[in-house]
Amino acid sequence: MENLAHFIPHRPPMHWLAKAWLEEDGSIGARWTVPDDNPVINTLLQANVLPPAAVLEVLAQAAACKAGLSASQAHAPVPGGRLVAIEHLSFGAPVRVGDTLDLRISVLRQWQNLLKCQLLATVRGKMAAMGVVTFAVVVQGQFP
Repeated sequence: MENLAHFIPHRPPMHWLAKAWLEEDGSIGARWTVPDDNPVINTLLQANVLPPAAVLEVLAQAAACKAGLSASQAHAPVPGGRLVAIEHLSFGAPVRVGDTLDLRISVLRQWQNLLKCQLLATVRGKMAAMGVVTFAVVVQGQFP
């Protein structure tokens, strides 16, 4: 199974995913344990709880794996991405340092450079985040 996490254009300390994979149904699966030694994450913590925006960031990084895989298969450079729309997004169970998030990203629709994705993050078997968002796949130099 190929590790798709290397398709994320981020670099440390913003590259958070260590492992992502393509599921049989074409969705992206990933697992992330919230580290206690990342300087960016440490500045975001609120009473040892990861804020919803950080949970969304790691979900977006998992979604980037799908765009990166498609680019790699087309022998194109790994693209960046931008969150351009949130159709709906809910947050549930708190995510703390040391917790492991199980992530699942399904592309609902793709047109031109836009990906509409269903996102799901669970922690300790409970929903941490769930929603539908749209990302724009950005080729370097295309957008400022």
